[in-house]
Amino acid sequence: MYAKIKQVFELTEEILSAAETSDWPAVETLQRQREQLMQQTETLPAPQNQEASEQLSALVNNIQALDARILPLLLKQKQSIIEETQKNNKGRKMNKAYQDNR
Repeated sequence: MYAKIKQVFELTEEILSAAETSDWPAVETLQRQREQLMQQTETLPAPQNQEASEQLSALVNNIQALDARILPLLLKQKQSIIEETQKNNKGRKMNKAYQDNR
């Protein structure tokens, strides 16, 4: 289980890096890969000893910390897309009004 969660952590690091450089197609691809790994971890047995459990817990906490850094970047991109869409819609409406009044 630790190896799979470590892969999730590594993908999360890659997602953060891609988001920081605004490589949104890479973010999307990496996020899909991460989701698949997360689904695989759901069926794995929990660690049997305290040390392994603590290591896993630390790794999960690190993933959550990275997610907390990724979220504002995603929200900023989402807002950017919303604003761009609104501009495009306004432009289309203005163009249509112009065409209708010719």
